[in-house]
Amino acid sequence: KIFTDNALVINAYYLMAPLDLNWDIQIFNKTALVISTGFSAGYLIRQEMVGKRIPDELSPRNPITGEPLESGREKIDWFKPFYFGWNGGVGITQYIKSKLVLTIQPMYTTQLNKLIDPWGPVKTGETTPKFDSFAIHFRLGYYFNDQIANYKKEFLSILNSLPLE
Repeated sequence: KIFTDNALVINAYYLMAPLDLNWDIQIFNKTALVISTGFSAGYLIRQEMVGKRIPDELSPRNPITGEPLESGREKIDWFKPFYFGWNGGVGITQYIKSKLVLTIQPMYTTQLNKLIDPWGPVKTGETTPKFDSFAIHFRLGYYFNDQIANYKKEFLSILNSLPLE
């Protein structure tokens, strides 16, 4: 069970698209530190409240089954449909082959615009809550140009250019 009987969980699902700037700092031969920062824009897909606002013993009952009528999940209309936020993170990039890379990067995202719809049913007063999230990004990439140096080919070309006696 994700929540207890005395807690409410409010979920908002946004479809987001980030725009990031990445800096790669070479640490070892095939390992780099990657630093990212950027902005994310998103659109609200679904929002809901999960949990029971009324304890089972006080909840109205179904006359046939005797079960509480409150399901514990209901749709809400509290949040703005558009999201704008800042994201940043530091991770590691490992070159698996000459052009194939794997990146593991923890990312933090915070919302910059106001979360609660001012025309909606929730009034927050002076303070406005914001979404903060933490995620770990796993990326697998392939370079289609000669941006990554192929050290094995360079070494073989040096060996081939040596005069043999």
